[in-house]
This record gives sequence, structure tokens and C-alpha cells, in this order.
Amino acid sequence: MSSHILEVPVDTVESALLAAPHADRLEVCADLSGEGWTPEDSVLKDIVRLAPQHRTRVISLIRPYVSPIEGELEAHHFLASKEIMDASLASIEYAGKVGAHGVAIGLLNADGSIDHNSCGILIECAQQYDLIVSFLRVFDLTPDRAAAIRILTNIGIDRILTTGIRGWKIDEVNIERRIETLKRDVLTAQQASASQDREPVQIMPGGGIRCSNVMEFASVSPFLHSSCRSNDEFNVEELIAIKNVLNQMT
Repeated sequence: MSSHILEVPVDTVESALLAAPHADRLEVCADLSGEGWTPEDSVLKDIVRLAPQHRTRVISLIRPYVSPIEGELEAHHFLASKEIMDASLASIEYAGKVGAHGVAIGLLNADGSIDHNSCGILIECAQQYDLIVSFLRVFDLTPDRAAAIRILTNIGIDRILTTGIRGWKIDEVNIERRIETLKRDVLTAQQASASQDREPVQIMPGGGIRCSNVMEFASVSPFLHSSCRSNDEFNVEELIAIKNVLNQMT
């Protein structure tokens, strides 16, 4: 059995049924093709119910859909308004009550730095339900990765999803450069944990991970995130192929 943990985002019960026998974690969201938003309560509840028979864990994405967004997502789209905070807290509470294993949050200041006060409030809420807390890929909008990792370590984030680049356009950066950045992130997380006497934040590479390149990313971290999608559709064959590669590494 592989020692690597593979997380797969899903936005329907149907894709969750296909992914659950193979994925270690399911990140449940709505509208995955649009970067993903907080899932509907009924979808999250149904996926939580099916997870135990496959021994997969369920993470609920916490990104309330407040208003339409035009163009590329930027830091100011992740500000913590009262509406966002109220909706986020309600969704975290629901995730905890229906039996999810964790939530994924991501609130920033206008300059892209971590909004540690607002994130701290959400983390405290999640901890009341013993939920693991991840930080979303919006981490890649922060101007200072090392400072962000230290802040997230301090406020109790458990893992960070990151592509190893600044921004969203992974195709503009080769894998070698991404790997170098991710390695620095892992080292920073270890150093931050030592100075703060905490467990290191898990660095979870994501973004364009496929069976053809997963070994490179798995050499950096045992925690991996892949959408396993082709033409905007979930591809269970790709998921199985990734898991086969990971199993061969141990």
C-alpha cells in the first residue's frame, strides 16, 4: 500500500462514487470547473454517507458564492466580508455536524497576505468539531510564501494546497521550477514548526498532476492533490493510473 495520500476534488455524488474506491480524500465542492465553491448541503451530506465503505475521508471546501466574478480570480476576491464570514462559519458547522473530516479555507487581505484574524476565527470554529483545516490554492496569490507559511503554522492550519507558482497559470512555469519552490515550502514549514513547537504544516502539491508527472511531485511531499479531469469531466482511469504509480513507489 502506498504511503502517499491522494486528494481528489469532486462536485457531484456521481463523481464521488467513482473516486471514493481509489482516493484517500475527497474534497467536496460546487462548480469545480469554475475553481470551486462551497458545496450544497445535500451533496456534502450524501458524499459523507458513502465515504466510510471506501475508507476515504471527506473535506468540504469553504468558499461561499456571494456574487459572480468576471475574469481571473485575484486576492481581493477572497476578502472576509461579514457575509463571507457568516456563510463560512455556517458551512463549517454543517460540515462538522454531518461528519466531514475536514474543511478547506482561504481568506486573504487585499495585498494577498494571509488574513490571519479571519482565518483564525474559522479555524477555531472547525476545531470545535475536530475538523482538519486546509488552506486553499489561493495561497499561490500571496506575495511572500515563507511569511504566509509561518502565519498559517501559527494559527493552526494543517495543510496547504499549492501549485508551487505565483498565480494560476501553471502552464507558464516548468515542473522543475515548481518542484524547487515546493521543496523550499517544505523546508520553511519544517523550520516554522520547530520555532513554534508545532507539527509542520503539510505542503500538498496540486495543479496539473497526472500519472505522467506524479512521481516528481511525490518526491517532494507524500500529500498530493489531483483533479483527475479530462475535458472538464472527472476521469476515473486517470485516478487509477495515478494510484498505480504511487503504489509502485513504495
